[in-house]
Amino acid sequence: MSATAVTFWLDPRAAHRNADANASHRHHPTLAIHNAVRTSVVPDSRSRPRHPALKSAMDEAERLLELDRLHLLDTPPEPVFDAIVAAARAATGMTMGLISVVADERQWFKANIGLEGVSETAREISFCTHAIQQDTLFEIPDARQDPRFSTNPLVTGGPRIRHYAGISLGSAHGARIGTLCLLDPMPGVLSPSQRELMVHLARVTTQVLEQRSTLMAQVGQAKALHRELKRSEDFLERTNRAARVGGWEMDLVSNEVRWTRETKQIHGVRSNFEPTLETALSFYREDSRNIIRTAVQRCIDEGTSWEVQLPMTTADGRAIWTRVVGGRQQVDGRPRLVGAIQDITEERAALDALEASETRYRRLFHYSLGLICTHTLEGVLTSVNPAAVQSLGFDESYMIGRSLCDLMPPEKRAAFKAYLERIAVNHTDAGVIELIAADGTRHFWAYHNVLDNEATPPYVLGHAQDVTALRMQEQQLREMSFKDPLTQSYNRRFLPRLD
Repeated sequence: MSATAVTFWLDPRAAHRNADANASHRHHPTLAIHNAVRTSVVPDSRSRPRHPALKSAMDEAERLLELDRLHLLDTPPEPVFDAIVAAARAATGMTMGLISVVADERQWFKANIGLEGVSETAREISFCTHAIQQDTLFEIPDARQDPRFSTNPLVTGGPRIRHYAGISLGSAHGARIGTLCLLDPMPGVLSPSQRELMVHLARVTTQVLEQRSTLMAQVGQAKALHRELKRSEDFLERTNRAARVGGWEMDLVSNEVRWTRETKQIHGVRSNFEPTLETALSFYREDSRNIIRTAVQRCIDEGTSWEVQLPMTTADGRAIWTRVVGGRQQVDGRPRLVGAIQDITEERAALDALEASETRYRRLFHYSLGLICTHTLEGVLTSVNPAAVQSLGFDESYMIGRSLCDLMPPEKRAAFKAYLERIAVNHTDAGVIELIAADGTRHFWAYHNVLDNEATPPYVLGHAQDVTALRMQEQQLREMSFKDPLTQSYNRRFLPRLD
């Protein structure tokens, strides 16, 4: 869940004061966040601004007036907002999701899945303040690599937030009152389709917020407003259908289970199908049922949300893979479970194909007789295969992190710098490189290297063949051509060529 890297910005002094406490809770996101929020109410104003300035004080004043008009702060959870967050999490696979409302002095969560126990934070430590100033989705692929957030205790300690994606929520009058955001402890980047889905869901959220405000202000027009809300729900359902995401909920008092239309389509049942917990579990194998039962029971007992990926067989006999997420909520005094299910069959097939490709590459890397390595655009080695280690006689630990330039004769280093410049521009390069082995002997490698410019960070994949023996043979043949075959002395007529 990456969005928390943007949603929280903590005082490094507070992190120092609570290093021991955070260490004991590094595997418990809720406790770590409670600790961080409790100790960071007053960030160090000398080290960073109170919060990034909006375009003008008037903009901020108008934004706060719009927030008051919506009557959104400190209101109970509402299923439609929870469903939006659940859909965003299911579609992206990220761990935590929020609808965050940015007030004057605090950031409050209207919907919260994955950060149970935390309802608000001070605005001084809010990263959503950054997101509401962006015209497009604000994403941090890896907070540890971003100097703005790399020292954040929620990045360096539990829950170790890495990936954040947030998009601002605007009102009908253009004021940005908060964000729809996602967070994850693993680095990542949303795909174009996932970014588009986030934009759609933000639009849905904005529409629902406005309709909610209108409903509160005009109770007498409930039927007309219900039709408007239904249109928004239909839009959300169409979006979910495009992403193959369905919603579900279960009342923990009556045990009544409710599926959305898309959930029923995923299971291959008719629209009038009435699910129960047992019939829902019957679509899965026995071992998968036990996984779901355990997750559900833990959620009921401890409030722990869950996400699992499991195979299942639909009512019409199709074998598919699903991602199921869920969490516990309290609505009108009644506890319930709410979540989403997504058909990830195509995603799983692509992942399996990728894993198979990676397995083939690892085998090629380890068993190839030639040199295979990767290095940075500065020439620093990041990986070498066993054949290269054996040929040069160095330990792998000695080579990793060392520049190839350090392994070359001094007179060849200028040529290596020219090679780095060429491959940065042309993205490919071929030739012969000379390296000095651990025993001092010189080895010649014929290489063909390619730059992967789409990786983060970019790197060069190198493949080379040891041609030292061939070079020695060529040298011997050259010398033989200059010598008398009987006396092995250099022919006088070739002596000028040898000088």
